[in-house]
Amino acid sequence: MSGPIAPAARQAYAEALNGLMGGILAPESGVLDAWQQYPIPFASHATTADQPAAPQPPADALADLLSGDDIHGNALRLVGRMVREGVTDAMIRSTFQILAQQVEAMRGADRAQALLGGELTRMIRGARDWQARGQTDREDQRRRESAAMDQSADSDFLTPPPRPTEAMFYGLTGEVARTAAAGREVNPVSVAAAFLSWLSAQVGRDVYLQVGDVRHPVPLFTLHVGRTAIAAKGESTGLPLRIDEAIRQSPLARLGPEQHLLGQTHAGGLSSREGLTLFVHDGYKSGRDDIPSIEDKRLWVFEPEFQNVIAQGKREGNTLSAALRDVWDGGSIKPATKGGRIWASVPHIALHGCITPFELRAGLEQKDITNGFGNRFLLIWAERTCLVPLPRATAPEAISRLARRAERVIRFALGTYPATIYTRELRLTPDAETMWCSAYRSLKRREPLGETVAALLERRAPITLRLAGLFALTDESLMIEARHLAAALAWSRYHRDSVAFVFGAEVEQTRQAIEQSDRRRKLRDYLAGRDWVIRSEILSRALGGKVTANDLNGVLQAMLADGEIEQKQEARGGAATNTKTFYRASVAREIDAKDAKHAQDGVNADPESGRTTAKDAERRTPEKDAAGVVCREVIG
Repeated sequence: MSGPIAPAARQAYAEALNGLMGGILAPESGVLDAWQQYPIPFASHATTADQPAAPQPPADALADLLSGDDIHGNALRLVGRMVREGVTDAMIRSTFQILAQQVEAMRGADRAQALLGGELTRMIRGARDWQARGQTDREDQRRRESAAMDQSADSDFLTPPPRPTEAMFYGLTGEVARTAAAGREVNPVSVAAAFLSWLSAQVGRDVYLQVGDVRHPVPLFTLHVGRTAIAAKGESTGLPLRIDEAIRQSPLARLGPEQHLLGQTHAGGLSSREGLTLFVHDGYKSGRDDIPSIEDKRLWVFEPEFQNVIAQGKREGNTLSAALRDVWDGGSIKPATKGGRIWASVPHIALHGCITPFELRAGLEQKDITNGFGNRFLLIWAERTCLVPLPRATAPEAISRLARRAERVIRFALGTYPATIYTRELRLTPDAETMWCSAYRSLKRREPLGETVAALLERRAPITLRLAGLFALTDESLMIEARHLAAALAWSRYHRDSVAFVFGAEVEQTRQAIEQSDRRRKLRDYLAGRDWVIRSEILSRALGGKVTANDLNGVLQAMLADGEIEQKQEARGGAATNTKTFYRASVAREIDAKDAKHAQDGVNADPESGRTTAKDAERRTPEKDAAGVVCREVIG
């Protein structure tokens, strides 16, 4: 077969092949030396009338077989393709007999024989087995997808509006909210939020929360979000302002010639850092006149059009948002320029704003989200609860009763402010401390609803603690009990659900965020107790091979950023540029309150005494760090 074939012999050979292969070769297309140019025509092959015709293989089968030096590997791939296309075993053998003759002519007899006999049988059997496994996998995949579709038919990724719980309406706050909402359209949640913000401004800075080495005052920034007219945003402050007015009119509310039980109230119009400072300044010179300092630096700001505050922050050179961040943190308002003349030391300012969800989403820029301005607000979604054509005003007797209660609370919390600041600490009782430690990780966890929602909830923990302190003060107590913290945690959950509802409106983004959270959970579970694993193992085993490379990158990057996993790279084959990447779960350190106290005791001990008690020696075992802190291994 290595030399030219005479026409008569060629015709005879074609007829023989036609007999062997079911008459598939036409005389004009059976020229052996031209087979590379024509498809191997399996389509006409049929052993019975009921057997379906096999599909045609690619026209360049011989070229594929002879490409490169790995003819055996090429043959394996060609057999696999023919099996997938439904070619029978007999047809595969007949085809390879013809192809082997061409290979022998071009590459030698040894390579041709490797395509026939037992080796070809093994290739066909392997391709059939692989096809069977693949078919099973595809059927399993179809069943899983079908089950997922059945399950998803009754579920979606829409975020419902938040639902309040009775725990939120604790004590005096709840009484004000229920009184305002009785027989009226206003939502009690919005009334309670406005009242809490107002009250937090009135209690002053003699009471505080100690968190580590930082003293936290308790003023709240609250933001009522709801649609125009439906939210009844103006009505939410109606009763709190009437209580404020009743207290101011009381002769008992004057503490001296220059001091009142209540601080200042400013209704709207904040435009700049300097404008805010003028309400609580330390004194300044105006021409030849010396303007004396304002000693009582309590201020409650009500912004019914909060979008104006956001707009002011976008103006070039305007630093109002930075000033508000400093105020929330308990800092002073310093001039934005070296030539600035007006300061305000330790101001005590709380704020309540109202805005529509459309204005908030459109106006709040990414920098406001990432720089911490947005997450200093207790954001609540609230709209009217009913329709009341002719709502009546709250009775004067009810106003008087609520004003007297609020007056007692403020008088208790105020102490000797402004003569003194930070002299009375709000503390957790043992039961409340246990509850706080249990809830703390949930409060600090990044929410799996996208970066915007996660960033806006970063300060849930300190906001919750401030709320608990305020609820304790409404009971005229400096001890935060479990019931006070339970009310604060209920507000925290409502806050979380409100942010998710307002900023989780994009269903596709919500779906992607939830799916990524699920992948992170699967990867955490898989890595628990394992050492370093490679990326391909994560993809195939931890995540079932069902994610794209970009999705996997997103999961790994997010977990690396949050410290949930560690990464290392090793060179392969001694080449620095050829590396393999490994991942494993990080070991996070979680310290409980008792161990933290031991650590503080160890740090605060006299280093020159040189004394170590037996208890100290017992604490400083190899399983504990140098300060005697017991660390538990946790993931995430």
